[in-house]
Formats: sequence, C-alpha cells, structure tokens
Amino acid sequence: MFKKVLSVIVSISLVLALSFTSYAGIVGDTGDACVFSESYGTHERQKYEIFMPWEHDADFGVVLFIHGGAYTSGDKSGYWEQCEKLSSQGYAAATMNYRYKSADISLNDILDDIDACLESIKDLGAAWGINISKVLLRGYSAGGHLAMLYAYSRKDTSPIPVTACVSDAGGPADCTDPYFYRNNILFDAEGGAAFMSEACDKYFTFATRNDAKKELLAISPLTYIGKGTVPTLLSYGYLDTIIPYQHGADLAATLYNNGCTLHFVEYGNSDHSLNNDSKKEKETEELFEQYVKYFVGT
Repeated sequence: MFKKVLSVIVSISLVLALSFTSYAGIVGDTGDACVFSESYGTHERQKYEIFMPWEHDADFGVVLFIHGGAYTSGDKSGYWEQCEKLSSQGYAAATMNYRYKSADISLNDILDDIDACLESIKDLGAAWGINISKVLLRGYSAGGHLAMLYAYSRKDTSPIPVTACVSDAGGPADCTDPYFYRNNILFDAEGGAAFMSEACDKYFTFATRNDAKKELLAISPLTYIGKGTVPTLLSYGYLDTIIPYQHGADLAATLYNNGCTLHFVEYGNSDHSLNNDSKKEKETEELFEQYVKYFVGT
C-alpha cells in the first residue's frame, strides 16, 4: 500500500519517494533502477515488470517490450536484459505478458491487454509523482506485429501517447495475403486459416477467407497507415519462411508514400530469426538507440 506523502510535488524524485513509502510491487534494485512487478488484470498472464531509473525527470517516457511466440507462447522475461540496459542509461523500460491467443482470446483482446498495461504503467508513475508522457513500443515476430497494430490503430486512444514503434520480423502486414497462408513453415493453408480465424475472431477456411476480409484487415497494420502514423523502425529477413519479406517491403513502401518517418533494415542472409547478418543487427540496435533517445528521452 502506498502511504500518502504530504505536499508531494511533481518534481519529487523516486529516491525521495522511496524514503517515505513502501510498496509491495517492488521486487528489486539494479543499482540504476527500482524494479516493479505489477498485475494489470486478473488473468495470470496480465503482468509486467518495469525498471524505473533512480535518476529521472518528473516527466519522461518509457519503452514497452512485447514478446513474440506466435501469440501462443513466449514470456516477458526475454526482455529483462534490455530493460536493465535501458534503465542504466536513464530510461524507464517495461516488458509485458499478455493473454495467449485462443478460441476465446483474439488479437483485439490482446490489444486491450496492451491498453490495460499502459494504463497501469501510467497510474504507477503518477503514484510516485512521475508523469509518464510517452511510450515507444518494440516487439519481435508476433510482438512486433502487436506493437505495430497497437501503435497504428490505437495511437489516438492509448493511455500513454505512442511516439514510435520498432518491429523486428513483425508478423503479417496484410492478413489477407494468400501467400502468407500457402508458403509458411508453421502451417499449411488450412492450418493458417484456423490459426487466423482465432486471431481475427471469425471462422473461415482458406477457400472462404474472403468472408473474413473485413476482420482480417482489422488486424493488418497496413490498414491503418496514413500521414499521421508514428515513426517506425522495421527489420525483416529476406529468407524468412514465416513472415514473407514482401510484407516488410510493403509496409516500408506504404509508410514512405505517406511521408512517415521510416527506417527499414533488410537482413539479406537471415530467416525469421534475423541472426545471420551481424552488421544489420548492429545497424538495427544503433537505430533503436537513436529512436529511444529522440522519441523517449526528449
């Protein structure tokens, strides 16, 4: 439980706040940051960790990482190291779990989880006298798709304004693309239809996929790109057999044609894992550091 501190002003530091308060959500201290473990809902997977730097302004941004795993696996712990690194540089960073896709949980429900997580982060900051005023979303694979989909479709309603998006091998740009279903090592065409039926919350077979066109477009990042789309850093593997490289190229072209800030890193020797182009990996991380500095730190 928080204890109210008299005359708390916006400029109060987290160090001072901790000297007067105790909070059950605190789980660690990295030396550079206080680590909180929080729930943003009642489901067992509606949890996140946030690394709050000890030295900070009263108004700053946060980087939120969203894990991959085909929407049905993966865990927030995969981004703990990155969160610790960012917090050592003076940035707030969080990593979240979300409810896995199932017959009862669609991608729209997972977007609701991101909403609720950001609301919780905003409230946590406010409780410590901090205004978390902006967020950069980053994810890999399914997490990259969710990061784009949220940043593009919910930027106007997000509890914390989204200032940028970083997507690594980030899921289908156009969920109606027949090539995505027919040429995927994860499933055959009918398996893909079953998988995406849950994702868009409308049953269809590969032959009847046009019946779900509206619902599939609603979970396609390309649908929402316009002149106001947030700055985006994309990384796609030319040899990817899960998410076709063309999806990244189409995203990049559409963002460019709409005058959006864009960086597109093409991994010419890599598949979905993006692990066979060391120079491109370095380029991506250098660009990410610039994105964090410009869209979170200023």
